[in-house]
Amino acid sequence: MAGVRERRTKKAQGAGTMNAVKSVERALAILKTFDDKSPFLTAQEIANRIGIPRPSVYRFLKTLCENKFLVEVDNSELRRFAIGSSLLGLSKVAFGQAELRRVAQPIMQLAAEKSNESTYLSVRHGAHAVCIENFDAQAPLRYGGRVGNTYPLYAGSPKVILAFLDKEVRDYILKETPLAPITRTTITERGELDRRLAAIRRRGYEISNGEMFPETCAIGAPIFDQNDSVIAVLSVGAPRARVNAKTKDLLISIVLEAAHAITTTYRRRTGT
Repeated sequence: MAGVRERRTKKAQGAGTMNAVKSVERALAILKTFDDKSPFLTAQEIANRIGIPRPSVYRFLKTLCENKFLVEVDNSELRRFAIGSSLLGLSKVAFGQAELRRVAQPIMQLAAEKSNESTYLSVRHGAHAVCIENFDAQAPLRYGGRVGNTYPLYAGSPKVILAFLDKEVRDYILKETPLAPITRTTITERGELDRRLAAIRRRGYEISNGEMFPETCAIGAPIFDQNDSVIAVLSVGAPRARVNAKTKDLLISIVLEAAHAITTTYRRRTGT
């Protein structure tokens, strides 16, 4: 009898392990359905892509949302899901090994020294920008992004990325992203945001005053790959009190020069 019970126990343990592995595989399959072209998906769309029933998908979505691997995006018509902060935080490890980061480091450090302000580099992940590198200023009251920090694309210097995305992708992101206020100066009206994005494309940079942090100013410029697709934004961040008529033009020129240098070097390193 003892032998029978032992065999049953081992069989049950084996079945439990198989079910656990299957659950992990399904959770990973759900996460892999999101990409640059599909940053927002409904449960039905996910179910169709991975071939499992929608009720099962909902159970996985609930767990993934509870652990912040996904977030539910408010929509008056459809419940959609997007990549969450937990997954974005893990992504910084992969981003940290990227060629872009290696190329940018010495250029960013030089820009921080020239401006005496903090510099930070952010890339797009879905509807967010993720900071993958930063150099702090030596000045007091310094400001800059931190590696792993995430920000919505519609506010602050990440708007540079949004401005230079393909129109179809930009419109899709804005259609699915509520323009929630972060501070009193955050743009929350679509028409106003469209006008600002057009201005960014014309002049090639953005000056953000307190849109994500009330007392800070960020100046950002785009970085492009060999296909002229925007891949990142380089920003200088400073307390608003230090960005005035005398310093603004200097900071803009430093950011533009550094962003151009990163773009040129990155293209050369990647074979173009």
